[in-house]
Amino acid sequence: MSSPRIERLLTGIDIGSSKIAVLIAGQASDGTLHVLGTGVRESLGVKRGYVTDIPKVDRSVREALEQAERMAGIEVQQAWIGFGGGTLTSRIASHEDPFTRGQIEADDIDELHTRARTRLLGEDRAVLHAQPVFYMLDGNDGIRDPAGLYADRFGVSVHLIEADRGPVSNLVTAVRAAHVDIREVVATMMAAGLASLTEEQRDIGTALVDIGASLTHIGLFAGGMLVGLATIPAGGADITDDIASQFGTSRAQAERLKCFYGSAISSPRDHQDQISLGEATEGTDRGKCTRAQLNAVIRARLDHFVPQIGTVLSQMGDGGPAQRQVVLTGGTSELKGMADYVQGVLGGTTRIGRPTGLTGMTQAHDNLGFATAIGLVLYAADPPDDLRLRSGASSAVGPGDSWWKRIVALWQRRS
Repeated sequence: MSSPRIERLLTGIDIGSSKIAVLIAGQASDGTLHVLGTGVRESLGVKRGYVTDIPKVDRSVREALEQAERMAGIEVQQAWIGFGGGTLTSRIASHEDPFTRGQIEADDIDELHTRARTRLLGEDRAVLHAQPVFYMLDGNDGIRDPAGLYADRFGVSVHLIEADRGPVSNLVTAVRAAHVDIREVVATMMAAGLASLTEEQRDIGTALVDIGASLTHIGLFAGGMLVGLATIPAGGADITDDIASQFGTSRAQAERLKCFYGSAISSPRDHQDQISLGEATEGTDRGKCTRAQLNAVIRARLDHFVPQIGTVLSQMGDGGPAQRQVVLTGGTSELKGMADYVQGVLGGTTRIGRPTGLTGMTQAHDNLGFATAIGLVLYAADPPDDLRLRSGASSAVGPGDSWWKRIVALWQRRS
């Protein structure tokens, strides 16, 4: 039986603080998504989610893209990119108008979206997502599909994900320097949720915690969409730095110690297990430490920022420890014993969320660190409802416009 014919090419670029991951996928005629190429490079010029050196980011993106393109045998023309800087915020905004037409039709919903877009989407911040949460009829909210109903007042509640324009502009400029057209800038938590959570988990209420190198993103999903978002400026790189400082090793060796020998959960035997700290200059040995000593350094850092996750979730109104459902993703979540440790701190239940939705992922990249890149492709294949998007928007993007006008033309229809 022949393989389905590839009809669309979709590329996701995840620019993190430690690595840049590129994923090229093909959508077949039957709707399935097949991995065609992957690329990974060290993320230079990015600090805690912010672009600090555009030429360095440009070079890293080019190298990761070239690696993925060689594997796929194609040249990437356009991509969906992830933004996970600490300026991301989430809020619910509502718009309601008198309605005199009696029965609501599809055109009435479109007109409501247009008016809400004009009123709610300002230009002081970059709006990455503007998803309708529910509709309101005569003061009654929670309505998912108002078509065919009657009302005297008709409104919509919209979940907005926004960010400061400066950090977004720096990211867009760096990627465009690599000669890639940007189809959309997607909040990394939105992408990670599509890859790491099932449709049921996104519907019933689940907290997704993406623990990256320098930032921990926390998202609350309910009703099928992301309804809350927060960021903590801490991650796996802080653990690595603590290990390097404590034992006098390089960051590279500290990262190796953390990944191969470290754990968030200790056992009595850890006091007997000896670990070599590696070689120092001129071939001399740095000595050894016990696994218990290594884990103590790891736990000290985790004890500092993981409880903050619980505080954030409580502020989001996730139901508290008794009802808490947490899914972990991000490279740091692969630390041994991480799920058990987080569950012990936060309560409820915690599990690791393995990314799904694509076939043909290479074994080397089939891990939590690629969840956002996978999610970007899933988002591109089936974008959710969004007030910013309309058919033919890309045709309004002219090659002579500034990058910001191009993004606005793509994102926002002006009345």
